[in-house]
Amino acid sequence: MALIRVRTEKLSRSIPCRAFYDNMENALSVGIKLRGKFHSYIEAKYFSFDLTRNGKLLQVDVWKPKSEWIVEENLVPPEKPAKENIVFLDFRLKTDPASYYTNPQRSILHIRFASGQIARFVSPANSLIFELSTADELVGLWITNIEDDYGFRKETAWRLKVKSLQAE
Repeated sequence: MALIRVRTEKLSRSIPCRAFYDNMENALSVGIKLRGKFHSYIEAKYFSFDLTRNGKLLQVDVWKPKSEWIVEENLVPPEKPAKENIVFLDFRLKTDPASYYTNPQRSILHIRFASGQIARFVSPANSLIFELSTADELVGLWITNIEDDYGFRKETAWRLKVKSLQAE
């Protein structure tokens, strides 16, 4: 399996991000409010990254049902990750995450892509933390503050709110 190559760059501003799990669709949607339009994706059977033309992240989707996430009693995300943006260098790559771990409340999801050594943690937006190898390959991803949703109602309201704030 090929690892996803990325590069990091300085963040010019804080990027809003929210994670919603739709219990009706059994899907997790993580919206990143970043300027840019959908251009490409990196996907797997239960997972995808939506990317802009420049390789910046717009959306993360997880279609693996919560009931299939492995519960870890003491699952805690890394503290104080570097505040940097992630730029994906591989487009249309097919890669399957190795595992999906969650806390008992299912408000955190830790996705492992590989068992490689983690060199650093990078957070491009609140609720997202990337685990990178020394070669800037994606080893893992943390999604925090997951909210339960039904029919993507909360997510739609959040997206409308963020859109109206950007228009001001």
